Amino acid sequence: SGPVASTVTTKKAKIDWSTDRDSDSKVAYGTSPGTYLDSEPSNSDQVTDHTISLSNLTPGTTYYYKAKWTDEDGNTGASEEKSFTTDPAPTVTDPKLKRAGLTDVDLEFKLKGASKVKIYFGETANFGGIKELQTSTVESLYTASIDKLSDGKKYFYKINTFDSEGSEYEGSILSFETMPRPKISTVLLQEARGTAQTTMLVSWFTNTETSSIVTYFPEGN
Repeated sequence: SGPVASTVTTKKAKIDWSTDRDSDSKVAYGTSPGTYLDSEPSNSDQVTDHTISLSNLTPGTTYYYKAKWTDEDGNTGASEEKSFTTDPAPTVTDPKLKRAGLTDVDLEFKLKGASKVKIYFGETANFGGIKELQTSTVESLYTASIDKLSDGKKYFYKINTFDSEGSEYEGSILSFETMPRPKISTVLLQEARGTAQTTMLVSWFTNTETSSIVTYFPEGN
């Protein structure tokens, strides 16, 4: 009876079947109907309950397979062809900068099929920093905070996903910028002409948009 594919993940599957006589176990499989790979995973033990594990499969792929067996007298048999589809690789969608501070940022992204992610970040595409986040394989929205950054800097990052087998999948290289620390330059003090009272005009430049506040007081007070 059988065969039946079970415990199917992104890169693995288990094929189970039974025979009425003791025999060895083999599975022929491939990605096209009736066309199989040269290698056939096998087990030479003579049994009636058979299990063959397939590994190194491609995520999100349909495989066609047949169970095969030979008893101790040399009689052989094969099942009808069946198929299964491996789970798709984990995906990251809509990654974006949710909030930027002087020395920290919040990144937002949606995950599906990932058991965890590693966020690689740095001032160059060689990165250098790593932030790890445990996740659920159910499609969900996540926010990851990254701190201990420098102000006013551009950072590169990528979000690598991991499937239930622990395999890592490369993400795209993206970037974000931290807020610049406000700095004042070119302070000018000028007397405003044509006013009834003595009036001073104070002007200056900043490297980023800020509010404007001038505090003044008599010397020695």
